[in-house]
Amino acid sequence: MKRLKQLFYCVLAAFMFTACQSYKKVPYLQDAEVVLYSTQNEQLYDAKIMPKDLLTIVVSCTSPELAAPFNLTVATQNNAALSYATTQPVLQQYLVDNEGNINFPVLGELHVGG
Repeated sequence: MKRLKQLFYCVLAAFMFTACQSYKKVPYLQDAEVVLYSTQNEQLYDAKIMPKDLLTIVVSCTSPELAAPFNLTVATQNNAALSYATTQPVLQQYLVDNEGNINFPVLGELHVGG
C-alpha cells in the first residue's frame, strides 16, 4: 500500500511538471497582434439593395398582435395542406421595383434601394 502511494505521488508530480508550459509556448497566444491587424485590413462587402431584389422583412415587438399587420404570411401548398403541423410560416417577400421602392403594409411605399 505504501509503494502504491509513493507511485501515485511520483506520477502526480511528473504530471504537474509536464502539464505546465511557459507563457510563450502556448500556441493560441503567439502572434496575437498579427491576427488582430490582418483582419482589419480586409475590405468588407457592402450589401446594396438593387432593383428586382426580393426582401423578407420581419417586424418584432413585445406584443405579437401589434406586429401581425406587418408580418404577412403566404399560403403555399405545403403550409396550407399541413396547417395542423408545427411548421414555420412562409413570410411574404417584397420585390424591389426599378426605382428602389417596395409596397410595405400599413406604411405604403418605402424607398429601400441603395
